Amino acid sequence: MHTHTDPRRAYAAPLVTGALFLTAAFLLAACTGGGAPMRDGSSPPPAASGQSGQQAPPSRRQRVPLYSERFNAESPFDPAAGVRIAANNGPVEIVPGAGDTLRVHATVSAASPSRLEHTRVRLEPDAEGVLRVGVDWPSGREPAEASAFRIEAPVGARVTDVDAGNAAVRIVDMAGDVRIITTRGDVEVLNHRGHIHAETTYARVTVRDPGGNVYAKSENGVITVHNAPGRVRAVTANAGVDVRLSSHNPGPVHIESSLGAIHLEIGEGFVGELDLHSVSGSLDIPAALSEHIVSRGRERATLRFGEGGERSTVRTTGAAIRVRPTGTR
Repeated sequence: MHTHTDPRRAYAAPLVTGALFLTAAFLLAACTGGGAPMRDGSSPPPAASGQSGQQAPPSRRQRVPLYSERFNAESPFDPAAGVRIAANNGPVEIVPGAGDTLRVHATVSAASPSRLEHTRVRLEPDAEGVLRVGVDWPSGREPAEASAFRIEAPVGARVTDVDAGNAAVRIVDMAGDVRIITTRGDVEVLNHRGHIHAETTYARVTVRDPGGNVYAKSENGVITVHNAPGRVRAVTANAGVDVRLSSHNPGPVHIESSLGAIHLEIGEGFVGELDLHSVSGSLDIPAALSEHIVSRGRERATLRFGEGGERSTVRTTGAAIRVRPTGTR
């Protein structure tokens, strides 16, 4: 494999250096959900579709041969400054690395050797000092072209925005108020010390051990939020929702779905009114919570916990709503 550096395609940030690894490889477009192996024997970036088993609508796009290049770089990094990632139809993974160094492993797939030659991976701080990671495409990105990133950052580094375009996002052991936007790609956020805003379609959203409030939205994708210490809002359709609050979380929680069962666990710190409504569905409230029931019908019930607090709502159609004390089945 040929290793070279090209000043025309260097990182914009002056502190960042790295080697370019060019492969004369043909990959399938990420939107087709598959690809041929690269000549160095490695696999192409994961497909853009989600990992949840949900079937996305069929695509009519043709298979397109892509030429791929790998880029590796590292740079000193202030975890408090933050990082913002913009990928294009390729997965983004942000995981803990060693020390105070930010390491970027990027794979860029272009429609022709010429376009690949003139495509640049960019790392540069914005006006607020947040490091922006992305790709500059010649005359804009063509539909089949893609970029994927694996980023190794110091534990607890601040992550502000992640846009994967049409692929999966995974963030582990980071921090900061993060906004994640993708389509047809699973979102997984683990042990993140900050508020989380995550949106996708035809794929799962999974959040475990967050450090703040959680907003999770999907369509035809299951939503899972476990051990949440703050406010939770989970919205999906044609799929289930599993929300489990930490034992001292006072709420509120708002859950919406349709044709999907909802499981909610609340702890001893939960306060306020909880309104449950399942149209053409059922309610499952255990005896352990019966003392909190204010009113109950076949499809609707209201429970009251403590004094004050905010109103929480749980809504679905054609499926069951199940409420349990935290830690019980």
